[in-house]
Amino acid sequence: MRSAPRRAAQRDLSAIYEHIAANDPAAARRVEERIRASISLLVTWPRIGVLTDLEEVRRLPIVRYPYAVYYRVLADKEEVHVLRIIHAARIRDLGKLPQD
Repeated sequence: MRSAPRRAAQRDLSAIYEHIAANDPAAARRVEERIRASISLLVTWPRIGVLTDLEEVRRLPIVRYPYAVYYRVLADKEEVHVLRIIHAARIRDLGKLPQD
């Protein structure tokens, strides 16, 4: 299995880093590293996240930080598509993928 971040997820991670780095670059690096490490776990354990109401979309909360990774497992291609990385304050419904 390999991870394949979608453009929206890449933008999310960049925005998270930039937002935190404006005040604390070291903290921004720690958060980014934790998110990347969590995504790496998906390669080994792709079904570790909780299923959402959307078909085959799962949510993986990031330990110690208020973010969640939304992703889809494509077993036939042996890929994990990381769809979004969202701050918990923006998640209104745990079963849905935030669109903004």
